[in-house]
Amino acid sequence: MMNQFANIGMGTVVQKQRVLFITSPQSTTAQRYIEVAKKHNKYHNATLNHKYRSVIVMDEGTVIISPIKPMTLMRRFNDVEGVDEEMKAEEKNAEKDKAAVSADEDDGDIYEDDEVEDESEDEEDVLDEDN
Repeated sequence: MMNQFANIGMGTVVQKQRVLFITSPQSTTAQRYIEVAKKHNKYHNATLNHKYRSVIVMDEGTVIISPIKPMTLMRRFNDVEGVDEEMKAEEKNAEKDKAAVSADEDDGDIYEDDEVEDESEDEEDVLDEDN
């Protein structure tokens, strides 16, 4: 069995054989499935605080919401090679975002440390002058 998993967004994968259907979240059927799944603790949010664009219903009754459109998910489920490329691109984008955030954090820390070091040097000069 080649590539039995499919990426449904934000680093989450599902087993292809276990998916019953994928639908738009605006349908009343999807909303009903979500309500029932929440009551039975079978609801999973795979959006990482992004807007959800599809509802995936699994064979054991689990309902997963995904930030990926249903048509895109369908292509991922049917295209063996494309899934790997899309997952790599998604991981690369996530790494870029992390690098940008950490670079911003590092810049702030450097400036704060420089100010603290300057103050300590001034105190040492005063102490040396007293002796």
